[in-house]
Amino acid sequence: MVRALIVAAHPDDELLGCGGMMSMYRKRGDAVQTIFLAGGRDDSRNLSLYSIGVCNIADTIAGVLREFRPDTVYIHSSADLSTDHRVAREAALVACRPFVAPFVRRILAFEVLSSTDLLRENMFVPNYYVDIEEHLDEKCRALEELYGHELRTPPHPRSLEAVRALAAFRGIACGMLAAEAFEIVLMRD
Repeated sequence: MVRALIVAAHPDDELLGCGGMMSMYRKRGDAVQTIFLAGGRDDSRNLSLYSIGVCNIADTIAGVLREFRPDTVYIHSSADLSTDHRVAREAALVACRPFVAPFVRRILAFEVLSSTDLLRENMFVPNYYVDIEEHLDEKCRALEELYGHELRTPPHPRSLEAVRALAAFRGIACGMLAAEAFEIVLMRD
């Protein structure tokens, strides 16, 4: 049984980045938990994670790690443009250090289409793919139901058409009809 923790800067990042994988885990009976480190993008009361500080955020994540004890942690990609995404990633890596959380066996970075690779300065280079063909419709349904106010019309990257196009593109790269792609940050047996 997999115990997966998704560390997301904002609500909807988890579904955009790994909603198909989350659906697959839940249908198999695996344990999945998500921690959101900031409010929604439209929340005017939302403080930048940068202003809160990596150490404070890492302590929050470490508390969740100790309680939930995941073997797999999903984090933002280093190729994300959003400062909140970058701070969330750095804090998660601090919290997941092997001597702090030895039970974490895998750390995988996900992409958020409207943030990842926007500047092309630091590219997302996936090396791990999950077949989500049977879970793509559920991912899109969840995005509509939970975060419909965040969705845009094509060709915006935050449209359902873009979500499906990315899944098809990632699937082509690995011989599947639809996939989510990840970068392996840590993989140990």
